[in-house]
Amino acid sequence: MLWLGVALVGALVLTSSAMATEITPAIRSELAPSGKLRVGLNHGNFLLVTPGSSATDPRGVAPTWPRARPRVGVPVEFIRFRTPPASSATE
Repeated sequence: MLWLGVALVGALVLTSSAMATEITPAIRSELAPSGKLRVGLNHGNFLLVTPGSSATDPRGVAPTWPRARPRVGVPVEFIRFRTPPASSATE
């Protein structure tokens, strides 16, 4: 049981130090070259996006991660896709 406590404390220390890392302008421009972090969501999968949520303000597991990344320093733009193949189609 002690090893589990030590492992949890170690994980907490490692993740808290990783969260403190600032993003450089070069990385920011790689992640969001248009000034927005564009995130494609598969609205056809109810496990990822809550059914009935809007395209501009989606709810569920998948939209939570991009919203939790304020360190990037750019707004998030959600792109709605009805199926996984649609999200990988080229324009």
